[in-house]
Amino acid sequence: MAGKPGRPKQKPDAIVADKAFDDKYLRGLLRWLGIEPLIPYRGDDEAGLGKTRWFIERTISWFHQFRRLRTRWERKTQLHQAFLSLAATIVCYRTWINAT
Repeated sequence: MAGKPGRPKQKPDAIVADKAFDDKYLRGLLRWLGIEPLIPYRGDDEAGLGKTRWFIERTISWFHQFRRLRTRWERKTQLHQAFLSLAATIVCYRTWINAT
């Protein structure tokens, strides 16, 4: 008997979250699924996740500099994906220019 058509689902190796998701049941569920939870404890002041979160939030803020991405006007996903790809290209180009 064949399975469902298409690409098989893949689980992530780890999940990064903030202190709001600190719950022993959630941690247990993730470990049971074979996913390493990278969630700081609520009382811990030095979690060490700021480096990862800062990188992601900075990139999202760079995308929000483009007005068409700040508010999604396009109904078709292909057109929105094209604008995302164009914005990513411009962001990479600006980063490369500033690095040289």
